[in-house]
Amino acid sequence: MNKAGKIILAVVLPLLIVFVSSLLIFIWHIQYGGVVLNPEQLHMQENSTLLAADGSVLLSLSGDENRTLVSRDEISNSVIQALLATEDRSFYEHNGVDGRAVIRAFMANRQAGAIVQGGSTITQQLVKLCYLSPEQSFHRKIQEAYMALLFEQQYSKEQILEFYLNNVYFGSGAYGIEQAAQVYFGKHAVELDEREAAYLVALLKAPHYYALHGEEAKNRCQQVLQFMQLCGYLESVPDLSDLQVQGNRPIYRGDYLADYAIEEAEAIMGYAVPGRGLVIETAIDPELQAGLCQHFSDPANFPLGKGGQPVQGAAVIMDVQSGEVVGMIGGRDYHIRGLNRAAHSLRQPGSAIKPVLVYAPALQSGMKPEDWLEDKPSTYQMEDGTIWKPQNYDHQYRGRITMREAVKRSVNTCAVAVMDELGVDTCIALAEKLGISSLVKKGAANDCTLA
Repeated sequence: MNKAGKIILAVVLPLLIVFVSSLLIFIWHIQYGGVVLNPEQLHMQENSTLLAADGSVLLSLSGDENRTLVSRDEISNSVIQALLATEDRSFYEHNGVDGRAVIRAFMANRQAGAIVQGGSTITQQLVKLCYLSPEQSFHRKIQEAYMALLFEQQYSKEQILEFYLNNVYFGSGAYGIEQAAQVYFGKHAVELDEREAAYLVALLKAPHYYALHGEEAKNRCQQVLQFMQLCGYLESVPDLSDLQVQGNRPIYRGDYLADYAIEEAEAIMGYAVPGRGLVIETAIDPELQAGLCQHFSDPANFPLGKGGQPVQGAAVIMDVQSGEVVGMIGGRDYHIRGLNRAAHSLRQPGSAIKPVLVYAPALQSGMKPEDWLEDKPSTYQMEDGTIWKPQNYDHQYRGRITMREAVKRSVNTCAVAVMDELGVDTCIALAEKLGISSLVKKGAANDCTLA
């Protein structure tokens, strides 16, 4: 496309999108007009439920919201700045729907081939939170836009910010900015500085996940501070190394399994699960799960380690046909924000990785289980110039054996030879395609070498 064509497209396409959107909103108004926005719904809540495979209730995620309402003048300006910089930079300019944000989101999503950016304003988010279902559909999006326009006719910008910050969930049982300030920093919302404000706004993207992963939350906070600097609210991005975040309160009486299920649900839905009236179905076998819990709670099954120290453990049981998790326990004693060793504590897989990392790519390349391999001493030169001689676990060499025998006996020399022939990048690519996302690609110790 020539330069003139690109310029025309850049001008016409946004206008066309705005026109079509406006037309659809008008049609929706003609058909469904007369909507009344009930102020009582601004604080609506409902428990979410976690179900086992047989339909029994594993856990009820309480809708008893820990919230203290505050007025706009009781909220730090830093909070407002962090929120606007991150969620809605044109908040004071639009009337509920930001056409430019919709266009940016459309172009970004079109370029990425997936939903990577949203175009919803703070007003739209508030309407969705208080009045609409979590359904994701074109009709619902038009309804959301129409109601946002109507909402801005009834309430001022400052009221909308007040409503929004009193309603949203920040993780750790904190609903609303005042409780979030108390839970995470032990102070009132009006006392929050720019770092604390940015941290709380950062939590809004995935409240439950970030409440359980403090370092990830700080990384997100760093992004929010950069947005604030970009918008002119900060001259420079402050250091977060000494930012002190208090221990978080539990949002429910749960366990490692519930934590993991909620994290996954929030990743799919894109918002906090507690208090949203959701029914979350899992493949968990309740009898198997009860057996796991009973086994791990029995001290007799876990003799003390060196120096009398207690030992830990974890288990995850999957259906090999469907890949569904049917049982999980992340440690012997559950703590809110505790490490889930079954899901988040990465371990060296050892020879268990060979079928995925080596022999699956080999079969894909055309090799067969009956092909012959040589189990013999070999020497390889690494990228840093060092020499590596792979050894078998029994320090023996069997000579000419089939691939099937090499897999059966977990022969290291054969696995290395096959990987060297296929290429490390080829093997890594297939492993990632199969869903393995924890391979280390950089640094002194990485997974992108033969060793």
